[in-house]
Formats: sequence, C-alpha cells, structure tokens
Amino acid sequence: MRNLIFHIFPRNIEVCQFHLKFLDTYAPQFDRIFYHVAVENGQLADAVIDILPYKDRAEVSRFANTGGESKTEFFNSMQRILTSDPYGTTFYAHSKGSSIFVGHPNYLRLENIKAWCRAMYNLNLHDVKLVENLLKYYSCAGAFKRGMGHEPHDGSSFHYSGSFYWLSNKDLTVLKLNQLSDSYYAMESFPGRVFSSDKAFCWYEYPHDLYLNKVPNDYSHWLS
Repeated sequence: MRNLIFHIFPRNIEVCQFHLKFLDTYAPQFDRIFYHVAVENGQLADAVIDILPYKDRAEVSRFANTGGESKTEFFNSMQRILTSDPYGTTFYAHSKGSSIFVGHPNYLRLENIKAWCRAMYNLNLHDVKLVENLLKYYSCAGAFKRGMGHEPHDGSSFHYSGSFYWLSNKDLTVLKLNQLSDSYYAMESFPGRVFSSDKAFCWYEYPHDLYLNKVPNDYSHWLS
C-alpha cells in the first residue's frame, strides 16, 4: 500500500490552496491518507479542512501548534501504518510556506519557495511505481538531499531540504520512530537520524540556497 502523511499549517490560505492543487492531482495514487491540520486560528483550520482533496477517504486530525505536536501526529500515524502495512511505502510532505504571511522574513521569497515545492511534488510523485522499486533497495527517497555540515539538524547525517520524502515501511520500527527529535527540525532530520546516507536515494541535487534561488527547470528530464 501507499500511504500519505501531510501536515498543514493554515496561516496563509493562498499558499495552502497552492499545495492542495498538487494534492488534488497526486492524492489518488495513495491508498491511505492522513491529514494533520494545525489549529492556531479555528476559522482558517476549518476553511482548509473544508477543501481538503479526497477528505472523504482520509483521516483528518487537528493539533495545537504549540511545539512538538506535529511530531506526535506523525508518530501516531506512522505507528498505525506500520501495524497495518509493514511492507508498504509512506510519503511525508507538508504545506511549506503556508506559515509565511506579510511581514514575515521570507514573505518576499514565496515565489522561490513555491518553485521549490513544485519541484518536490513533481520529482517525488511523477512515478510512484519507480519509487516502490527504488525502496526495495533504499530506505528513503527524496529530492534536494543535503549533508548537515554546520546546520543544527539534531545530529542527522543528511536531510532532504524542504522535508518531502518517501519512507520504506519495512525499514522502520517503533524504536526508530522514537528517534524523532524534540526540536523544530524533527521532521526534516528524521530520515538522517535513522538511516545511513547510502540508504537514502536522491532524485535531484541543487547546491544553492533554495530560499534565495529559484529552482531551475532542468530537473524536467526526471519526468520523462
């Protein structure tokens, strides 16, 4: 089975809608969908939940975004997935940029962030059967794989910049789920905390700052 875990932070409704358009395209490929919606503003959360693609066959949960709750929601959903589908695959993603509003330091970089997200959706989801074949040999897969270097990512040896990635359920255990960190970077650092870099496939590498530089279209050869 294919599982989707998607976290949504509904501060900027326009950016949420941007992400939901991709989910509308790609969600039918998944057998099971988990939506986790942060509740800071109840009206915005309700508005986003109302327009979630395929929510009639999804499991929708709300969490108070006060620190650590997205990790808890991920942990709980992954536990359920591993119990019912230990040999399937799971894709994790989130509504990157939707917490950015006018006055935010990254507000003027939203177009770059959208280009980054567009590439992550297209690279990760253009051929899910290829992903399933890759995950017979790799433990995780994604785009924009980076070494940690000086970045404070919880001792992880690598991460997928932007935090969209596939996981092989067969290579995960509850013990490994317990290695989720307690920091802001918990979801980004997770694959690199539990898997070695040689077990992490990367679709496409781009060595520049993805907030400051717009992702070029030369990744398109992966989509052929």
